[in-house]
Amino acid sequence: MTGLCDYIPQLTAIMRRHGLIRLEYEEGGEFINIELAATTDEKVRAAPPATANIVVRAVGPGRFLPRHPAAASAAVPMGSSLNSDDILGYLQDDLILIPIRTPQRGRLVTILIEEGAAVSYGAPLFEILPVDVE
Repeated sequence: MTGLCDYIPQLTAIMRRHGLIRLEYEEGGEFINIELAATTDEKVRAAPPATANIVVRAVGPGRFLPRHPAAASAAVPMGSSLNSDDILGYLQDDLILIPIRTPQRGRLVTILIEEGAAVSYGAPLFEILPVDVE
């Protein structure tokens, strides 16, 4: 009898091929959660230079919304100055809205996703030019 654990090598290969770092799956009462650690090469490639923009990534899967459904305008327009923890948009997963927040102060320089687009965990959504705090 085969179970989900028998497919771990194939699943991890697929995850690496598609750039996924986390997978949760449930079938027939079995549950599997795989989280991949970055390889040394990936860590070196991922190390940004000191002046690099910060990429804000999706904290989970969902549909991207640039504004709360009850709001008339986008949470943050392009070029806006941002404080740490400002809301940039939302991920909608069924009836749940998950706010996408800024990790630090900066300026919104790029929106990498279209309104209504489906995103997966870790997908790049925004680029922020960091601002030094003095």
